[in-house]
Amino acid sequence: MTARRSSRGIIERLTTPTESSSVMTNLSLAFFAQGSTLVVSIAMSLVVPKLLGLESYSYWQTFLLYAGFVGLTLFGVNDGLYLRLGGSVYGSIDRKLLKGEYGLIFAAQFFIAGIFIVFILTQDIRGDLLIIGIGVCFYCLSANSFSLFGYTLQAVNLTHLYSIASLINKIVFVAALVVLFGTGYESYAVLITVYVLSQVVASLYMLYCLRDLFKVGACDLRSSVSLVIKDIESGIKVMVAFYASSLIVGFARIMVELNWSIEEFGLLSFALSTVSFVLAFIGQISMVMFPVLRRMGGDEQKQRFFQIRNALVVILPLVYVVYPLGAFFLTWWLPDFSDALLYLGIAMPICVFDGKFNLLCSTYLKVLRDERYLLLLNVAAMVVGIALSLIAVHVFKSIIFVAMGVVASIVFRSVSAELFLARRRLGLRVGRYLASEVCLAIVFITIQLLNIEAMGLPLVWCAYLLYLFFNRGCLRDVFRLMGRKT
Repeated sequence: MTARRSSRGIIERLTTPTESSSVMTNLSLAFFAQGSTLVVSIAMSLVVPKLLGLESYSYWQTFLLYAGFVGLTLFGVNDGLYLRLGGSVYGSIDRKLLKGEYGLIFAAQFFIAGIFIVFILTQDIRGDLLIIGIGVCFYCLSANSFSLFGYTLQAVNLTHLYSIASLINKIVFVAALVVLFGTGYESYAVLITVYVLSQVVASLYMLYCLRDLFKVGACDLRSSVSLVIKDIESGIKVMVAFYASSLIVGFARIMVELNWSIEEFGLLSFALSTVSFVLAFIGQISMVMFPVLRRMGGDEQKQRFFQIRNALVVILPLVYVVYPLGAFFLTWWLPDFSDALLYLGIAMPICVFDGKFNLLCSTYLKVLRDERYLLLLNVAAMVVGIALSLIAVHVFKSIIFVAMGVVASIVFRSVSAELFLARRRLGLRVGRYLASEVCLAIVFITIQLLNIEAMGLPLVWCAYLLYLFFNRGCLRDVFRLMGRKT
């Protein structure tokens, strides 16, 4: 009996009926892992630019810009797999089909990466562009492996394993950086290498968790191809929606890179990457919520929407209050990046509106299987963002207007999505809350543009307190919910 139990895989030991339905375990580990990841990411965003300097840091950000699009080579198959398996129990899925699908996907990834490497080496590309191009190709393999395994674990409500993998990723990255920078290897090329290897290690951990796949025979090729095509058909809408969303910021960064110096590009990228760390944390919490909400009935889903929205109305705008203190610290710690603080201040509303969109709207649109609307919404926001970026670059010739265009596009998307969900799907009224959020964002950006240093923090505090008074019903609900949980 003991020998038989010891031979069971880690997945089987962790998917008993009680544990697989334990939302609190997943949430607790997700908060801990992603909270730790957030802290590490913010710390690295402060350490890396100081060690690399503005020029090398700008090349590092160029790599991150183009590395952000490597998921396109999956053609949405990971999103389709996530939607198909969402809410399932790992023990109930067909392991042979999953193994066959993995095999086809990885064969395609190596083929695509190989083609890109050959293309880069046969072109007249030298120096920094060659390093960045090769780095993106290897990152394609590591990042897509990490994504595929992670989506599988999260879809079957084993988010705690994915959270551990995310934590391993950051720990390996930080440990390697400490060693490399401690020995004098202060190069963005080394940073790219470490970034790729840390994801390889985390992917190997998840593959170890899924090691029972090696014990089953693969299904026939025709069934595997059919399943891949099916997942691509359902997932490509989500993938296009995601990358349309990414292009709101990505196109703005590309336009700045093409029309301004590498240093100016680095300053804007520093501001946007700092914001992205907060959004990455929020995004992973939404991945925990999806399989849980998928199992609920309509009335309970509506109740949870109401509770989550009220909590976000109160909590997310706290970033405005924290920002002046963070800006003071950044001015002292990174004096070479002090010009980026204005861009960072303008970008702060992204944390509120993009955070709410990812945690609430995008999650519910997937739960309700409204992928088509999610796609249309993100494409519309992308078109608005591209138009505003082109106007900012060619008419106003101002990076400040580029940043404001990005914020306006994200606000448009978040407000449109919440109005659609609340009114047409859940029968709720949210107009007054959205109006107060937009007004608070306008007040905050105006304070940043006026550069009122001495009065900045008191004015932000007063604006936030007035905002809470206007939304005191949400505040009462949050306190009431916290009291029940306690």
